Amino acid sequence: MCDHCFKGGARTCHLWLHGGINYRKVSGSSSTHGQVRSYQLPLSTMHEALQVVVLKPIMKILGDLQRSVDELKKEKDENEEKEKHLKKNLDNLGDHLASMV
Repeated sequence: MCDHCFKGGARTCHLWLHGGINYRKVSGSSSTHGQVRSYQLPLSTMHEALQVVVLKPIMKILGDLQRSVDELKKEKDENEEKEKHLKKNLDNLGDHLASMV
């Protein structure tokens, strides 16, 4: 199945024959040069094609986004911990200065 037909969501694909096509021939309509044939893929093949062309890239993007969110949460937690230490150090410094005066 060609990318153009996948993107169009078609179950019927007009393939340029290069020999050795593994799809089941449904109709024999040809162009004027006899180069284009119409093939219809089994529904299971369409589901596989949908998975490869649409679902897998979406799942990869979602996985990448989840990793980014997890990294941001980790970074936020680290920054909050650093902020707590800085506040503690500032309080200790203020107490030390107050005791010197």
